[in-house]
Amino acid sequence: MALHALVSVDTVEFWEDYGQAEAPDVLAALQGTWYTKDGGYRIGELCGRSILWDVSWNMRPPIAVLTLLTPSTVSLQLDNVTHFGTLQLEAQPTIFWDTQHIWLKK
Repeated sequence: MALHALVSVDTVEFWEDYGQAEAPDVLAALQGTWYTKDGGYRIGELCGRSILWDVSWNMRPPIAVLTLLTPSTVSLQLDNVTHFGTLQLEAQPTIFWDTQHIWLKK
């Protein structure tokens, strides 16, 4: 199965309504390795729309899909729970999660 097939049809339809032109720029800014703000632990690497978790987290499955909801909001499903994050792309890209966790791109 291709990784892009994991993105829901609803997300694709949303971007058709919202304007897909902004999505590639936002996704491009998110690509790379992410760390926790507290402690600087390596979370994993965002490749396309997939997060490849660092082995230290022992995540199953080891890949999760990050869904871009708007140019400033993402979601991530873990253990059947959807988490939402607010993006800050200026200076150092940051994701502020609804769980109070903060991810920094380095």
